[in-house]
Amino acid sequence: MEAINLSLQDRALLSDLVYELRRFNDNSERSSDKVLSCSEAAAVTGRTRQTVSKWIRDGRLHKVTRGCRTGILLSELNRIK
Repeated sequence: MEAINLSLQDRALLSDLVYELRRFNDNSERSSDKVLSCSEAAAVTGRTRQTVSKWIRDGRLHKVTRGCRTGILLSELNRIK
């Protein structure tokens, strides 16, 4: 791999960007809002998985991605209950 020559200003900018990305990632992982799968959301609401999927398609619920996990925020479910 070939090294890339960056100016001091570019290095500082890149360093700041990496710092902010790490800080953002740490904050999102610490969030108390749990991400649930469709099956888990169905169990919480007492509905079927198909109903939860329909709510997502209709725009009543929004899917989110946190890290490698995609699902529904528990706060979203509490909002529609």
